[in-house]
Amino acid sequence: MPGNATSHNKKKIISQPQTVVYPYAIVYDFEAYLDKTKRYKPTTDLTYENTHVAISVSVGDTMNSQRLIFVMLTRKLC
Repeated sequence: MPGNATSHNKKKIISQPQTVVYPYAIVYDFEAYLDKTKRYKPTTDLTYENTHVAISVSVGDTMNSQRLIFVMLTRKLC
């Protein structure tokens, strides 16, 4: 076969869909608001017209149902 001598050496990979169940799960949620009054200009060519301000983060899991974590941010992080 001129021009395509290696085409007969290729093997097809066939994967079968399968369901995997994990015993634990982690969930998280980040809350923020867009502050349109803050303008940030890190360089002469780049200007951010709005600032994304973090408010809170919540984390939960299925390993221990007695403990849930919620963090309220009360001051600016950056």
